[in-house]
Amino acid sequence: MQGLKKLMLEDKDANAKDVITKLSQNALGRRMNYADSEIIRSLLDRPKKNDYKLRNLMIRIIAGKLFTKR
Repeated sequence: MQGLKKLMLEDKDANAKDVITKLSQNALGRRMNYADSEIIRSLLDRPKKNDYKLRNLMIRIIAGKLFTKR
């Protein structure tokens, strides 16, 4: 487990992007595509300041353009 934790802490940006992508896919019921990539990147700004807490990631997805413009 320590090795996995170490790997996950090495690249928080990439891991947060993956989590946001997967949560967005589940919330919208579709796969994310290239057109969504800019919105996904914009969702990472504020959670980065809060150390990528899951609650903050989820709030950003729900309040974001992808979810509200569905």
